[in-house]
Amino acid sequence: MKRPIIIDCDPGLDDAAALVLAHKVESINVLGLTTIVGNASMENTSRNALNLLDAIGWDIPVAKGASQPLARERKLSNKRNGLGKLVLQESEKQFYNIEAVDFIYNEATKNNGQLEILSIGPMTNIANTLLKYPDVKNLIKSITFMGGTTGAGNITPWAEFNMYVDPQAADIVFKSSIPLTMVGLDITKKAFLRLEDIEYFSSLNNIHGTLLSNIFLAIHNRECLWGENNIEVHDAVAFITMILPEIIKKKKFNVSIETNNKEALGSILLDYRNMPEEDKNIDVAVDIDIEGFRSFIKELVC
Repeated sequence: MKRPIIIDCDPGLDDAAALVLAHKVESINVLGLTTIVGNASMENTSRNALNLLDAIGWDIPVAKGASQPLARERKLSNKRNGLGKLVLQESEKQFYNIEAVDFIYNEATKNNGQLEILSIGPMTNIANTLLKYPDVKNLIKSITFMGGTTGAGNITPWAEFNMYVDPQAADIVFKSSIPLTMVGLDITKKAFLRLEDIEYFSSLNNIHGTLLSNIFLAIHNRECLWGENNIEVHDAVAFITMILPEIIKKKKFNVSIETNNKEALGSILLDYRNMPEEDKNIDVAVDIDIEGFRSFIKELVC
């Protein structure tokens, strides 16, 4: 039986890379995408998801989620589409006819506790599902999320983007008792790609390789503006660790998130004390096989 998975996302270039790779993995059954405000407005991230699925010929539902974080407003210009200079043909397909929280709950119920979720955006949709359907925590097998960091942040000195956008949502998920795996910024930044990787995917002469090379080039061009040369594909790294867990080393911690202090909002707090296993709530990725990651995605798309 293929693993039933929902991908909760806010495409976003690195989300887009994760989705292209997910389409190539035969061992999983992606039931649909749920979209959220994050890299762009919910309308734009949702439209990006539909357009991307069309580009790779993937017919799965896209259920729209929350347009704002739980406790504060996120103001984004509609001109910010989240994909930079990557251009996708406009899809004529319609969004799924139920909202993200209901889609998540329905699929969790139908799959009898086997549903897995890949969370590669702010956790608002998942938190809203837990608030509306408290019993869903017993119906989700696991959540792997790209978010947080045990080192420096990328939106403040301490906070990673997804956690900063909606720390209150992350707090609800962290306290849910659902098995969680955190793939933080400190890990995803290690597994960067290089210019020669763009050339490799471009040379494959297939739609997935071409689209990935265009995504990676768009990321590279953006990173150059910030003085970086590495092609960082954070959400794609989190996805690969979900389907290939042997490429990471994990350690379980009691993890919480700062929701009140404005200076440290969204920062991840790890309790390093020796405590009983039952008091630890999150498996945290602490290392990754970088070459294993690069080799796997190259073999996946060829």
